[in-house]
Amino acid sequence: GEQVDDLRPLVGRLRRQWGIDVTLGKTSAIADVPLVLRHEVRQAIRESVANAVRHGGATWVGIEIGARRQAAEVRVTDNGRGLAMHGTFGAEELERLRIGPRSLRERAKSLGGDFTVDSTPAGMS
Repeated sequence: GEQVDDLRPLVGRLRRQWGIDVTLGKTSAIADVPLVLRHEVRQAIRESVANAVRHGGATWVGIEIGARRQAAEVRVTDNGRGLAMHGTFGAEELERLRIGPRSLRERAKSLGGDFTVDSTPAGMS
């Protein structure tokens, strides 16, 4: 439907740019994301895909978006190597350990949001 179509051009560009499979989950609904966050969501997706390929060697990235009121939840999952350390890490722990994508973490913080990484040998989310 219209909600998913809104992200399809971006997903197509990312597939071509990185030469990997990028899929949109059923929950993707950029049309429901508050207008002020839509650009940030797209930027976070671009950066997440780039990180997954460059640093994790991912060949697949899955994207899901949930929106409610004035918030958006973006979940990006990949089949890359994950971080050097495996486990689930919140923003403060990632900062303290100096691991994970700093710019994504800082973007979420600047928007008043939260950032979590779940890293396994089979990939990250």
